[in-house]
Amino acid sequence: MTSPTTTAEPRGGRAGGKAALLGSVMIILGIICMVLPKATGTASAVYVGLLLGLSGLVEAFSGVRDRGQQRRGLLLGGGMLSVVIGLLLVARPSAGMTALTLLLAGFFLATGLPALVLSLLDRYPGWGWDFVFGLAVVILGIVTIWSWPKLAFWIGSTLVGIEIIIRGATMVGSGFASDAAVRPRTRAV
Repeated sequence: MTSPTTTAEPRGGRAGGKAALLGSVMIILGIICMVLPKATGTASAVYVGLLLGLSGLVEAFSGVRDRGQQRRGLLLGGGMLSVVIGLLLVARPSAGMTALTLLLAGFFLATGLPALVLSLLDRYPGWGWDFVFGLAVVILGIVTIWSWPKLAFWIGSTLVGIEIIIRGATMVGSGFASDAAVRPRTRAV
């Protein structure tokens, strides 16, 4: 006589639900980036400019306080350069966004290529989702380089939105897959 037993795999559960929720939030943020590309681009250029300026001030202050002559010049020079670039980004966000878009293309390639290659080489659980993410982000990087500088101001925000949506969708998909792996299955013993 056989009796049904319930088994569950140890991974997933709450973690899968959290991944799906976080992925859904990322999808919403990605849509906002796409709907408001000019505002998103300007805000990101100003944000990066402020961060650069503040970090430059901290670095320059460290250079003033440092007693070693060799390091002092490096800290002062690097800090002042960061402050100047930060001020330029804040003062001219459209020019800054053009430069940031080119950096963004490099970021897309640097993020997508390892995900693409490692997912193909390792074939770990859920590797297909990382493969899709890597392939999509590499394509976004190529499109960004191809369209630069003509469409630099809005394409950066739009592509960041697309990348966030893709990553959010893959998180939702892997979260659901993780939850499906945890659900109890009934089998005859």
